[in-house]
Amino acid sequence: LMLLLYIRYIAGCRKYGSYAQVIHRLYTSYAQSTSNNIYYVK
Repeated sequence: LMLLLYIRYIAGCRKYGSYAQVIHRLYTSYAQSTSNNIYYVK
């Protein structure tokens, strides 16, 4: 699931640049709040 979302993020950067940035920000903030997902933070 994580890989699929990551592939969609990479593929959607050109078409949905701002949208992908918002999702990336929300995901990174969520990953920082949870210690289990610390490895997914870039």
